[in-house]
Amino acid sequence: MSKQPKILFIFAKHGTDTSTRFGGFVKRIVNNGGLDYAQADYVALEDLIFHIKDDNSARVFDETRGIDLANYSFVYFKSWQSMPRLAASAAFYLEAQGIPYEDAQVRYEMIAKTPNYMKMWAQGISVPESLWGSNGAMAKHIGSGSVPYPVVIESVTGEKGKDNYLAKN
Repeated sequence: MSKQPKILFIFAKHGTDTSTRFGGFVKRIVNNGGLDYAQADYVALEDLIFHIKDDNSARVFDETRGIDLANYSFVYFKSWQSMPRLAASAAFYLEAQGIPYEDAQVRYEMIAKTPNYMKMWAQGISVPESLWGSNGAMAKHIGSGSVPYPVVIESVTGEKGKDNYLAKN
């Protein structure tokens, strides 16, 4: 018996398991026989953590739901437009992992620091260890004690060294 492929649906914002813009959408597809051949999961961009490590590896994950994008055979971006920087970052990561995805439009994001870091990493260009996500996901991740201090916190919209802060704890 062959192993079922895993498909991930990515939404911008999390909702309930019955919401038509989150879990309910995926459950309706599964219940109506549209994904009999696969296992389907869903996650919100706002819950993802993006981490490019010093050893030139990277990971994109939701530690609360136990979702790691590297574990999926296909990813479908649904209703992502309110978080284009995170969607583009995820798309560049998926490309580097050889994981197909749809909607290809997500990778054509305006110039921004975080998607560009992921794109450079995907092309084998060395970038400093970097960690980013939505404010809520970062607050949870930092609160979990998994971030070593000291760290430099930069605004994603800052430039020329403005809006950079040293956090010692």
